[in-house]
Amino acid sequence: MLAAIDILKALADPTRLRILGVLSGEPLGVNEIQDILELRQSRISRHLSILAAAGLVRGQRNGARVYYDLAIREGTPSALLLHALALGDPVQEPGDAPLLLPPELAQDRRRMRAFLKRRQRDSLDHFQHFGPDQESAQRGLVDSEFYRTQVLGLVPEAAESVLDLGCGTGELASGLALRAEQLICVDQSANMLKIARRSVTASNVEFRLGSFDHLPLRDGEVQVAIASMVLHHMPEPARALSEICRVLGPGGRLIVAELDRHREEVMRTRFADFWLGFPSRRLRQILEEQGFEVHHQSAGRGAGSLRCLFVLAHKPGSLAAPGAVSRRLAAAT
Repeated sequence: MLAAIDILKALADPTRLRILGVLSGEPLGVNEIQDILELRQSRISRHLSILAAAGLVRGQRNGARVYYDLAIREGTPSALLLHALALGDPVQEPGDAPLLLPPELAQDRRRMRAFLKRRQRDSLDHFQHFGPDQESAQRGLVDSEFYRTQVLGLVPEAAESVLDLGCGTGELASGLALRAEQLICVDQSANMLKIARRSVTASNVEFRLGSFDHLPLRDGEVQVAIASMVLHHMPEPARALSEICRVLGPGGRLIVAELDRHREEVMRTRFADFWLGFPSRRLRQILEEQGFEVHHQSAGRGAGSLRCLFVLAHKPGSLAAPGAVSRRLAAAT
């Protein structure tokens, strides 16, 4: 009863409803919420504290920044209440709701849409112009040869269909093409795909331009999906993982290579990383929340200073025996 009362009290303020509305989209920092709502930072911080105490939002410290997002799971009473208040999707215009909503909400939605488009454009611009040189610029921090070798070691022999999510300039795809009967390479950057097409010329490779949270694949189209160093570029990695789950067939295998949590702010300011890696427990949690069964985790850094995480997971269904890949993961440490 007390929890319900706290939630209702937290919702009984127009500004807090506006904050929940914009946080229904992607994680935001205090300054970003301030710009979208056009309110003072001190006022935003006070309302965030009340919402956090009621269990409606959570703050995640990542390096020098703190991002806030909703702490509400789909299907819970709190989530149903947000949808009833027309706060569930900030990209859409607020519809008719049974309760009175802040008059500023429609304007908040317009500013939020503009902000999300700007954030996406900045990321795409980075990879269009700087992406091809990113690996060489990161040398010393991330050992790309090391993590690619570990990923290839987890791909089953003669896989029928493989998805390379965020293929970049095609370095990993060159090795995957030797193992897959069909390889589908997806990237959001047309420039990166153009470079990848020149470097990977195998006849069993197909290149597709598309957003990671709306993959250009049919339901169950692939048996193996690889997300190698892409999730930390995404404000909401769960969306991409949900899409990967959709395009994998039953029992399909997901291989994730990611950065462990670190404090190198240069990865954010220079290389368009949104998250400074993920704690291994948090990465596992995100995967399980999207319906995956995690079978193995390991870590290693090769010649780089930043540690890499390797995860093997399956979509529920008829699973392949994981014994062979277990030994490969153990060798990655």
